[in-house]
Amino acid sequence: MTSLVFMSGTTQLTAKDILYWLRASKAKCIVASEEVVLVAESIVSEHPDLKTKLLVSPRSQNGWPSFQELFQSASAEHSCVETGSQEPTAIYFTSGTTGSPKMAQHSQSSLGTGYTLCGRYWLDLKSSDIIHNMSNTGWVKATIGSVFSSWLPGACVFVHWMAQFDTDTFLDTLTTYPITTLCSAPTVYRMLVQKDLKRADDVIISFGLYIFHFKKVTLCQVLIGPFEVQSALTEHLAVVEAAVVSSPDPMRGEIE
Repeated sequence: MTSLVFMSGTTQLTAKDILYWLRASKAKCIVASEEVVLVAESIVSEHPDLKTKLLVSPRSQNGWPSFQELFQSASAEHSCVETGSQEPTAIYFTSGTTGSPKMAQHSQSSLGTGYTLCGRYWLDLKSSDIIHNMSNTGWVKATIGSVFSSWLPGACVFVHWMAQFDTDTFLDTLTTYPITTLCSAPTVYRMLVQKDLKRADDVIISFGLYIFHFKKVTLCQVLIGPFEVQSALTEHLAVVEAAVVSSPDPMRGEIE
């Protein structure tokens, strides 16, 4: 029996990207969703090392067996493979600053050990937290924020699938659900700051000074969800119910 080394990718990969990944890793199997199966099919013949093709779909098509169909007929008995702590478990491709993307290999212990520290000290997650990680599952950021850093301290992972990012939907999500930690790319935060929120009664817009190195001071919008403040107040034994609204402030625009 052999262990499996997985290598995730996103639906944004082109045929050229997929072929490069297959050749660089010498992959033996490819698992594709319906969104990319036609792109993948166009290049699989150029990678002779490929032995197995699987389609994530209820039905097989075009020579791609359905993973769901195979899973339904699979045996319920399974023997796990014993692996050493330094044996490979995953490969991620970096966004190469020079040349093509480079493979970064992770061992059976590196992800769990390394990102325990990330969840504990960087994300500061506790078992009472709910983390919303915006990363596509094809990137290592999803593995960091939605698996190892969150599950190891016992935090809850919030998942909301959006085919395309929309600031209105995103803000509604943040104000509707008790999300305590947000992990996202800088682009998302820039889009939120640029958003005109004069459409939004339930979001409190405050301003704060962020002091960076070299004595640079930046004025930034801070979006405050009343739900989180209300939830914190009602945790006190002396508080039965709480309602949080904004109040005008000459310096910060609004305060809760």
